[in-house]
Amino acid sequence: MRQTRTPHTEAAGRRARREQTRRLSGQAYRAVAVTASAGLAAALIGIPGAWAAPSANTGSSPAAHASSMAGNINGLVDTVVASTVASNGDTNPYDLAVVPFSSGMLVAGDVLVADFNNAAGASGAGTSIVEINPHTGTSTTFYQSSGITGPVGIAINPANDIVWVGFYGGPDSANSGAYDGANAGVALIKPNGTPIKTLSGPDFAGVWGQAVSDVGGQVQFYWPNAGNGVTGLSATTGTAGMEGQVWRDNPAAGFANTPLATGLAATPAGTNSATALPANPSGPGSMVFDQRNDTLYFTDDANNAIYAIPNANSATGASTPVTVASGGPLSSPQQITIDPANGDLLVVNGATNNDLIELTTAGQVVATRNLAPTEPAGGLFGLTATVNSDGSMVIYYDNANDNNLHMLTVPNKGYWLVAKDGGVFSFGDANFYGSAANMHLAAPIVAMAQTSDRQGYWLVGADGSVYAFGDAGMYGSLAGMHLNAPIVAIVPTPDNMGYWLVAADGGVFSFGDATFYGSTGGMHLNAPIVGARVAPGGTGYWLVAADGGVFSFGSATFYGSTGGMHLNAPIVGMVPSANGMGYWLVGADGGVFSFGDATFYGSTGGMHLNAPIVGIVRTPAANGYWLVGADGGVFSFGSATFYGSTGGMHLNAPIVGGRLG
Repeated sequence: MRQTRTPHTEAAGRRARREQTRRLSGQAYRAVAVTASAGLAAALIGIPGAWAAPSANTGSSPAAHASSMAGNINGLVDTVVASTVASNGDTNPYDLAVVPFSSGMLVAGDVLVADFNNAAGASGAGTSIVEINPHTGTSTTFYQSSGITGPVGIAINPANDIVWVGFYGGPDSANSGAYDGANAGVALIKPNGTPIKTLSGPDFAGVWGQAVSDVGGQVQFYWPNAGNGVTGLSATTGTAGMEGQVWRDNPAAGFANTPLATGLAATPAGTNSATALPANPSGPGSMVFDQRNDTLYFTDDANNAIYAIPNANSATGASTPVTVASGGPLSSPQQITIDPANGDLLVVNGATNNDLIELTTAGQVVATRNLAPTEPAGGLFGLTATVNSDGSMVIYYDNANDNNLHMLTVPNKGYWLVAKDGGVFSFGDANFYGSAANMHLAAPIVAMAQTSDRQGYWLVGADGSVYAFGDAGMYGSLAGMHLNAPIVAIVPTPDNMGYWLVAADGGVFSFGDATFYGSTGGMHLNAPIVGARVAPGGTGYWLVAADGGVFSFGSATFYGSTGGMHLNAPIVGMVPSANGMGYWLVGADGGVFSFGDATFYGSTGGMHLNAPIVGIVRTPAANGYWLVGADGGVFSFGSATFYGSTGGMHLNAPIVGGRLG
């Protein structure tokens, strides 16, 4: 059943020209509570690729509004990814950052780790940034230099992959060689590992973090000052012990620095003796910028609090930060990030326990989880969250107790199938959130997409009507509008705050926070577009045509196509590999074509099928995939587990696709 089909790749990419942005607010069209199509439970034939009767969830759906995310972090699966120890023996991992796209030494989806200690365990004497591939567990040295002694913060420019590293600084000769934060700064490093420049001076005193914003194409960076561990003062004038600061740098304005907050509690005088390496500075620390509301959030372990600076991207001077939360479950809060599934804040404690805490941006505690209950408290520091190329959420954190990078992922033991009449069938542990099966549809359903936490999904009709269920948000539709070609796909952004609708002529329509990167809407195509997928980081997308032509936009990279091949059946779908450095195409006969780093695990290309294949769904780890037939037959390959199908039941309408559940 596993027939290898190795295509010839094109010599050069077929990259479509950009056209004028087509951004539409659309007409709100949201589903109401409906009931799923009836299904039958039957025995499972437990062999890969077998047809079987369904075990679909057939209960009535909940109302199609955003569901509660309470306790989401407690259901995530914790997996050790790799050691964070650098090639020179540096240890004690601090900040983390996910690479947005591939450039130079950097690979999209890889995780950069800052090692704060050296091989001897001397605090603040580390000099390494390690790059880890979370899918293979392999690590390499991205950058190593005494010029970043005590690296504590990493931010990556989403426009060019330049890495900004905030460092606490090496020995201060003016204070008998103390590691007091006086030599702190921010180093800029090219994607190929070459240093560009170092920012230092009076505005950098005990740098203890790094963040980045990209608003309207304007990229800016942020850092906190935790103060000088010997004098208690930063280089600017102020009251001892109250020199905690937050700053912003605008590279486009000649690296101009703007204070956003001053006079915060900071490292008290005498924390570091004249001969000691740095203790744990206290004051404003880790920070994250929220693109949704132009707000910078940061932790402050001196006050055991989380603060917010509204309008951080555009503020012209310092203001008093807003207290988001203080006390309660917070215990020396360290790294902070944003949950891409729902916009909540995630923070790890640095004392008393090893808790991960989820809070709303209003400060309401949603959930807590001890990530290392049997280990010494204070092992956590680094934390970041993103969305993989299959649309699934992943949270990365590091643990200094074992010097490992961990990841928290949404468990997957199921999938959804969607029918042309809007019927949704859930298998395994995929939850049913509603369907459009009992609704009057102006046009048939053509595709579905899931939210990153898999607690909701969207259905889209050929007329561009959008139906949102579970925690999927409604950001507009094309219902009632004249289209040059029918809609064939819906592609959500990584933060679930928007989506693209894609038409058969390659027209792309952006809603919510989805950015338009181009389309084939004005081109002559040899075959219609049949599908689309988002690139890592949400900064681009691929379109695929029925002849296997692949069109890449934004940061999406072209790895090959079947556009110049003779095909036994038209291409009906695509799915990217885990890091977006490859993809699979699937034909209506179940032929699978792999490009880039996508591995071939089998196909139905040589089998007799009762119905044509209509889609491909990959496993979270990209080490297998399911092929879905129009009768709901499901074929599993690689590590993909078969959870059921509608292959043996009577359907009111054919299946048109499937998604990870």
